[in-house]
Amino acid sequence: MLTVFSLSLFMFLSFNMQIMVYGQVTETPIVKTPVELVAEPLSYKEAIYLDEEFTVTINVSNIGNQTALGIRVELRIYRGLIPIYSQAKYIDVPPSTTQKITFGPWKPQSPGIYRFEVIVDSLNKYKEHWEWNNKVSGEFNVKLRPAPTPSLAGPPKLSLFDVDKIKMFSVAYGVKGHINDEKSINIIKENFQIYSLRQDTYITYGPGDNLLIIGGPIVNSLAKKYNALIGLNFEKGDRGIELKINQQGFLFNWEMFSREDYAVLAVLKHGGVNIWLAEGCTRHGTLAATWLLINGREYLFQKSLVVIHWIDLDNSRSPSPPDEYKIVYSS
Repeated sequence: MLTVFSLSLFMFLSFNMQIMVYGQVTETPIVKTPVELVAEPLSYKEAIYLDEEFTVTINVSNIGNQTALGIRVELRIYRGLIPIYSQAKYIDVPPSTTQKITFGPWKPQSPGIYRFEVIVDSLNKYKEHWEWNNKVSGEFNVKLRPAPTPSLAGPPKLSLFDVDKIKMFSVAYGVKGHINDEKSINIIKENFQIYSLRQDTYITYGPGDNLLIIGGPIVNSLAKKYNALIGLNFEKGDRGIELKINQQGFLFNWEMFSREDYAVLAVLKHGGVNIWLAEGCTRHGTLAATWLLINGREYLFQKSLVVIHWIDLDNSRSPSPPDEYKIVYSS
């Protein structure tokens, strides 16, 4: 037993001495390629308001021993899995140097969560030992800015934002409005008390009433009547329907049907009656205007008229919450 123990101890000490002696000699050196690029994030905002712009700044370092010439550095922004924006820059990075690069500004069109990537050498011009550190990524949240507190100075101005104060509407729809604008009418029913719901030629109203007109002038005679008071026109032609307001035009062409539309939300006072207008070039635009009246009040503060560009983002072919509702004109 003593002999075996001594032999074991001798072998253990010999083995550990080998490790100590040969460990220094056989240490694996770090292998570098002539160009070795590293991307590091410097700054970006994780939350911005819809009316602000997004920028991102990164450092690009070359820890190799050869200059990286004409490398492409690319910013990509995604909404979900869909790329919606890209920007590229070309730079030279000498060995053992670092360059700071800023991308943007980019202005979002709708609120939500966005993802970005900045890829160094996105065309893979150089083969590197480490490729995993050539990318910087992150998320940022685009939020709606809270509506400012209304000023108490001066006479109150009737605005679309005042829809919150309405307790009861009389609703006038146009020809076939009970079919084409049924979804818009149902939204109004779900959110307001309805005093009267009639076709445009049969409804009655008077001073003190809140009259909501659903549908544009092509189908609703009341829309045509009150549009004239605010200089609003819908002109139907061979190419489509052009919405005109104050010498500005917004063309809805027939190929856009059920995928995009232009619409108007407006409010005016006439003869003691508060007139509310929700009208699109087609029924999809009317529905988009109605949806924004209920759900987009932060867009409507101190505005008596807005023109909306609706874009179908979820391929439902009908306005819904995930879609884009862009204000292209307001007064």
